[in-house]
Amino acid sequence: MSKLFALILCLFLITGCQSQSLVNISGNYTDHVYTNAYFNISALLDDEWSVDTDTIDFYAQKNEGFYTINVQVQYDQEVEKEEDLIDNYKSKIKSKIKSRGYILNDLQTGKESFAGQVHPYVYTDSTCEYEDGTSVRFYEKQYLIKEKEAIAIITLCSFREDKTGDLANLFQ
Repeated sequence: MSKLFALILCLFLITGCQSQSLVNISGNYTDHVYTNAYFNISALLDDEWSVDTDTIDFYAQKNEGFYTINVQVQYDQEVEKEEDLIDNYKSKIKSKIKSRGYILNDLQTGKESFAGQVHPYVYTDSTCEYEDGTSVRFYEKQYLIKEKEAIAIITLCSFREDKTGDLANLFQ
């Protein structure tokens, strides 16, 4: 009887002390469709997009990188609401643009419909000036999605002309 009790106690301690397994927050890309069930987003891309899912959750580029989509997902239990993400990412984006020597022309924050729900965003219009005197403008819109214990940052970028709205429309 004492061996049975000891076995039950050991099993209880082993299973009780294990940390909860994390929920899968990653998306997948199959047949030209990126889907992330955890964040309830998907995007249909045509054959012109080049896709990489090895380095981050999802990265796609079109027209030699003139249009890009970058989806990063991470566990984050400290942030409780999507609205709390805006100020944090706003300051990170300002710092990133300045550290790369770019000129920030415009920075906006707000909330709007994205992938069928209203989410906060940070929008930037920046210029990269080259040593030869040429320059190129680029536009980024980052949608910030908070679900339970994780966040997704969807970055849409276009160069020369603002196509972030068109890129956002790819998502459902």
